[in-house]
Amino acid sequence: MLKQKCWDGPAASNPEPRSVKLTWNGTVGTAGVAAFGISEERDAFREGLGNCVTQALADLPVPPAAAPTQVTVEFTLP
Repeated sequence: MLKQKCWDGPAASNPEPRSVKLTWNGTVGTAGVAAFGISEERDAFREGLGNCVTQALADLPVPPAAAPTQVTVEFTLP
């Protein structure tokens, strides 16, 4: 889903960088995700990617936690 929506189109017109490492950092509370943000590594940056991924993951279903918990997930596109 993320690759198709946020990577494939821009990469067709500008193939560099070949990959980008992103980090999802959020707080999961008793009602699910309370807040989250996306960050990119500075040495491999693609204009608009962070905003696209943020919008795509806005409705990500995350089960509630017993207590507020900080979660960090690193991933790479493509």
